[in-house]
Amino acid sequence: MVQEANTDIIKVDGLSNILATDDGTSAMLSRFASWKTIKSVFSVSILDSSEEYDQKKIQLSGVKDLIWEYLKVVAASVGIPATRLLSASPDGMNATGESDLINYIEFLMGLQRDIFKPRLMVVDRLLAAHYGLDATEFDYSWKCIFPESASQAQERIGNTVEWLARLTEVGILSRESALEEAKNLSIVDKEASIGKDPTIKPATGGSNAN
Repeated sequence: MVQEANTDIIKVDGLSNILATDDGTSAMLSRFASWKTIKSVFSVSILDSSEEYDQKKIQLSGVKDLIWEYLKVVAASVGIPATRLLSASPDGMNATGESDLINYIEFLMGLQRDIFKPRLMVVDRLLAAHYGLDATEFDYSWKCIFPESASQAQERIGNTVEWLARLTEVGILSRESALEEAKNLSIVDKEASIGKDPTIKPATGGSNAN
């Protein structure tokens, strides 16, 4: 439809008789090939006085939507949400695309768990057998698929600090336990101690997932 959106139509007297012979057909093809070249290059249409020129146009109002649906099928076939692959707006009322992103992250994590890790384990056994190593000690740490931004990291740390402070106030955690937990979460420096101002680590996006 796109290729034939504009089709040139030329009426020629005695066309059937001209095409009845090979020489006539060859002459006709050469004639209109030259006509098309002149029309494309010089924007001029040169015709015989007995020839009539017309043009057929096709309305392509629905082609954009059709192509977009094909692109959505492509996105679905590769398992990537259209909101990410095509930078499309999420469909549906009050849709934010968050559920699509969550499904995509779970899909990638499933690939890591069910596809990549078993194959790496095979490679581990081969390497362990070759170099005399213990394959059971091999482990992998997958990087975060979508690292959090600095603002998200700052918000997460703030919520964690508030949570630890609340648990300490009500007596569920001791100050020492809360400090140890803050160290484990890399909120404060490993050398921090009670009674000494801790060195707060800057919030940076990204983390590793086991």
